[in-house]
Amino acid sequence: MEKEKVSSGNIIDFRVLRRLMTFVRPYRVRFYILILLTVLLGVLTPLRPLLIQYTLDRDVVTGNYSGMVNVMLLILALLVVQSIFQYVFEDNLPFAQPFRSGGANIVLAKLFDNA
Repeated sequence: MEKEKVSSGNIIDFRVLRRLMTFVRPYRVRFYILILLTVLLGVLTPLRPLLIQYTLDRDVVTGNYSGMVNVMLLILALLVVQSIFQYVFEDNLPFAQPFRSGGANIVLAKLFDNA
């Protein structure tokens, strides 16, 4: 009878994370860039709806059209920055290629095979 694998019950399994880091080691700088971009994109994404809400609540209601134009230009600049980050995140880092081409299944199988 095969031994059942019992999960630790933690959100992060540090044994698996340690094994993952051995595969990531050659791509360490790119990995950290991906982590940084993930955090930045996570922060930038909800800013646009908040700026739109701010514009509607403050500038449109009071008729402050110059303030509305300023916030809309800020939203446009934010969209450009977010698009650049998204491009770098998805297309420009070869480290992400195996995960988009289905190679993630192979990596995950190797990781969890001996966990």
